[in-house]
Amino acid sequence: MEIAAQPVILHVEDNEIVRYTVSRVLRQAGFTVQEAATGQEALRLAAAQPALILLDVNLPDVNGIDVCRQLKANPATAAIPLLHLSNTYVRSENKVKGLESGADGYLTGDVEPAELIATIKALLRMRQAERARQESEARFRRLVESNLIGIVSAIDERIIEANDTFLQIIGYTREEL
Repeated sequence: MEIAAQPVILHVEDNEIVRYTVSRVLRQAGFTVQEAATGQEALRLAAAQPALILLDVNLPDVNGIDVCRQLKANPATAAIPLLHLSNTYVRSENKVKGLESGADGYLTGDVEPAELIATIKALLRMRQAERARQESEARFRRLVESNLIGIVSAIDERIIEANDTFLQIIGYTREEL
């Protein structure tokens, strides 16, 4: 499974030196990088649907954990993979808080460039697989719903799902089932 050429990574980091260094590593790995220094800027730029958001936890305006919660609560940005990267919040309870806020990963300390890139690529592969599953499910649903043959799924004599043709054949509505 190949990752699309030059995916856009939104890198959110308030420390200019760290932001420059990490963004350079990302660009050398073939990513296009957008940069933000604040949580508010990250929320605004996330609307452009980057392939992944690399988010510092310690930001000057809004805590990265709260930014993550807001992004995951918004249907337009909820599916974007989010990776926390923090040199400040490195304790186990910080990682738990970050992951429970909806982050897809949490790296701490001075992460080796190879580990960072491998983690990002893994998250992008997982997102790509999820998209493929959703597309496959949508194609299957269209096939079942547009079929002229009645199709029903049942477990233990209980109807779980049926297409419109089946409902017409038996003379019931979905609600009646």
